[in-house]
Amino acid sequence: MYYNQTKKPSLLFLNLLQVLKAIEEGFIHFESMQKEYRISLKIDHYLGVLAISRKSGHLDQALEYILTLPFEPTSEIWEAVMNYARIHGDIDPNDRAEEILINIDPSNIDLKKIPTPLPKKFPTINMLEGKNRVSE
Repeated sequence: MYYNQTKKPSLLFLNLLQVLKAIEEGFIHFESMQKEYRISLKIDHYLGVLAISRKSGHLDQALEYILTLPFEPTSEIWEAVMNYARIHGDIDPNDRAEEILINIDPSNIDLKKIPTPLPKKFPTINMLEGKNRVSE
């Protein structure tokens, strides 16, 4: 199979980003793509960095990273965040990403989705006070 010389390093780094699990190492390779190899970054490279954050369980860092992107995050990026949040069981980032995704592309509305109920607020009761209430 014939590869163009300009695409080969880009594909190599894309595969490397998908395999890595350490965030620090991923960002080192990501920065070297731009500085040393002068590769023009595409959406797949940014999604690779998000995948590294998901694998290591740092979804908060992924959200911070999205806010610093040099372009407006696309629906693909917010879908990835939403899926990563579901995998890790984080409801807040999932809801936030879904809300932004619907604002970007209203066709992504899932009509069958059951809305997440609001958390119940329990009054804070001292255990001794609770015990006294039961015995009264």
